[in-house]
Amino acid sequence: MYHYAELNHENICIGVKTVKDVMTSTNLIPIDEANPDFLFRKFENGNWSLEKYLPDAAAIQLSEFEKLKQENTELKQRQEIMQMALDELLLGGM
Repeated sequence: MYHYAELNHENICIGVKTVKDVMTSTNLIPIDEANPDFLFRKFENGNWSLEKYLPDAAAIQLSEFEKLKQENTELKQRQEIMQMALDELLLGGM
């Protein structure tokens, strides 16, 4: 498993995630463990700040909205694939 800190446009950590595959997005910083202590710390010059910053609330809401929108699109695609497979099974059995 791979752990990443997700940075906003101000290089403030707004999320910590664990995934099974390597990710190369420029706003994801590899970390050793999924530790929530990274949240709201700033990543500058390869180092994490000791102090925590309050990120722009609107940016967090937009980021969360975009994430939910992407998940919704993926779920719709899976549903369409499952419906097509079900239709094929039902029509093929007649």
